[in-house]
Amino acid sequence: MSREDKLIIVKMLDMLGWLVLEHEKDADRRDTYVQLLSTLIKRWKVSPFDWRKAL
Repeated sequence: MSREDKLIIVKMLDMLGWLVLEHEKDADRRDTYVQLLSTLIKRWKVSPFDWRKAL
């Protein structure tokens, strides 16, 4: 995986994390974003707390 790919992954995870916080009162939307975030973290094998280390 190239450095550019890793940067894209980090940006996507950051954006999904922001969306989870932004929609915390809309349970359906929040749960969808949390599920997507969880799936991507597992797929890319990065920790939700230190995904920036992937760079």
